[in-house]
Amino acid sequence: MYWIANSRFRQFDYEQWIRYFQHNYRRKLELDFSTEPELTDKERKLIIPSVAAFQKGEHSEGKYFLKAAEKFAGEYNEPFYPEAVRKFIMEENLHSAYLGQFMKYHDIVPARESRLDGIFRKLRHIWGIHSETAVLLNAEIIALTYYRALEIVTDSHALKLICRQMLHTQASIRYGHSSICTPKASRMRSATHFSNTSCQTSTAPRWKISDTAYLPK
Repeated sequence: MYWIANSRFRQFDYEQWIRYFQHNYRRKLELDFSTEPELTDKERKLIIPSVAAFQKGEHSEGKYFLKAAEKFAGEYNEPFYPEAVRKFIMEENLHSAYLGQFMKYHDIVPARESRLDGIFRKLRHIWGIHSETAVLLNAEIIALTYYRALEIVTDSHALKLICRQMLHTQASIRYGHSSICTPKASRMRSATHFSNTSCQTSTAPRWKISDTAYLPK
């Protein structure tokens, strides 16, 4: 195990991130609910509101983000950047689908709206690629803390597996934002500074990932 602050994920270029997300998509979780226990009333009250909110928040078509990424790619000749962002969005939607399967099995009604998700989406549209990357990075930090806490409190085998998968991919993406969502720090100095400052002041724990994690060649 090693701290992701020292991980090679930080050194990935856009093509490597494309291969990383493609690899994850080919190895999607196969959730088995055959031995899944029923949620207790206490557990349903404790986790359902937040699970539904995160399921909604993880899903996005990413139209504004892709438009901003394509604009940046055109201005600075980064042809692989939009596809890396597209694959990142695909990964986030996969997370939403995992939670959706869990919710469907337990008859949890999807959230029609989420106040926090609504706030994040509005903030992301303030300043083009700058605000998109800064807000998304902070959302990943929140997600790391949330999925770790959710894994601890739930007795659901399927939800624990989902949380572990989320933690693995979110941890790598957390530092991947330096290349996926904060393109070329020298050209995006203000966004990078904002993102780095957010990380330094965050109370989120430092996460580990296995040194056997998939690293594209």
